[in-house]
Amino acid sequence: MDTSTMIVLFLLLVLLILWLRRRRRNVIAARMMRRKRRLKREERIDMEEMAKRFIGKNCTLQTFDNNAITGELLEVTSGAVLVREKDGQEAAVNLDFILKILEVPEKKKKR
Repeated sequence: MDTSTMIVLFLLLVLLILWLRRRRRNVIAARMMRRKRRLKREERIDMEEMAKRFIGKNCTLQTFDNNAITGELLEVTSGAVLVREKDGQEAAVNLDFILKILEVPEKKKKR
């Protein structure tokens, strides 16, 4: 095979992989939205109450697309969580897209 043919095939492969990743992310988002519609209001209130336990603590929020936001939980409202990151920026995260909330332990001081 000629090098120009190899380059074209490689680029097509890369485009196919990128398209499949984007499609997978869209499918996951659609599933989350369908789940959100099916959930009853009481179940969402329970998630809010559980998230309120972490207010004032340093936490990591993991979303469905493997993004993680680390910072101090400031406020939990109906459907959103307000987080202050280490650099001082504040971020609002939709509560329906959070998979996990993990408390980050304080680093132990060396003696």
